Amino acid sequence: MPNVKITEKQLDIAFADMLNGNEAFRDWVLSGSKFAHLRPNLRLLTEELSKSRRMPAHSWRHVWCVMPDGTEGETDIFTVFEASDGYRFALHFENKPPHGILRPNQGDAYPKRAEFLSGHPRYLRYEGWETAIIAPQAFISRYADECRPFDRTITYEAIAEWIPLFGQALAGAGASSRPAIATGASIVSLPS
Repeated sequence: MPNVKITEKQLDIAFADMLNGNEAFRDWVLSGSKFAHLRPNLRLLTEELSKSRRMPAHSWRHVWCVMPDGTEGETDIFTVFEASDGYRFALHFENKPPHGILRPNQGDAYPKRAEFLSGHPRYLRYEGWETAIIAPQAFISRYADECRPFDRTITYEAIAEWIPLFGQALAGAGASSRPAIATGASIVSLPS
């Protein structure tokens, strides 16, 4: 069987579709966030985001932003949740496939962009936010300093337990698809 390259776009779609369509996966992702205490009474605002961004499909993808200082950047996967009391928060995900690289200051730009977009009606006026990088454990280890600005990391190895395509991306890159952490931890936080 030929080795087929799995694209970042395919992985983004698989992650977002699972987040949108699988409550257990959504709960797993949220369980590692600073908003975990708000579970289980959270609603993912997919339809509202589609309407506000005027995008019938994939409204979570590629949130492009020009900052007041003129710098530009994008969030690969963007989601907004609402708690039962109306409190809204966003999760901003950067996806880096096995052979990806972080551009200079890319990690630093994520929290700035998340804060800048909060309160904007097009992005549903969220109040809280968190940034995460999704990447193979080897990538996170190799770019540890560049990953520090993200609030947390989620490994391909852990996601592969839910979405086999992430394991296939690792295997196609020659990386191990075994869990990266012997303890079985699925979401890794970077040390301060």
